[in-house]
Amino acid sequence: MQTRLTKQRATEDSLPVAGKTGALSIRRILEVIKPIGLNGPACGYVTGITCDSRSVGPEHCFIAIRGERLDGHEFIPQAVKSGAALIVAERAVGASANLPVAVVKDAREAAALLACEFYRHPSRKID
Repeated sequence: MQTRLTKQRATEDSLPVAGKTGALSIRRILEVIKPIGLNGPACGYVTGITCDSRSVGPEHCFIAIRGERLDGHEFIPQAVKSGAALIVAERAVGASANLPVAVVKDAREAAALLACEFYRHPSRKID
């Protein structure tokens, strides 16, 4: 799952930061995913979300999802090197002291909630 920010994303809920129109603030993300723990500062913003560490770019949120064969937690160092602004994981992980890591009970659920918020709840527009 990877999303890209578009100009149409700008809403009151997206809380643009420092001229980043449409960027979703980390504070807003934390309100949506309701983490059970947080390491690092709860400031900044993201301009993309992904669970594929190869797709992480600067200012992206990386969601570490455990799979049948691979564990996304193993790819957190790669996401950090690629410029992730936020890590969402199911367990506490060591990352830069300046990088927020939100610990959630279920990363798949957090990914779904975050995608809905990022895309402005598209299912609400279905008649």
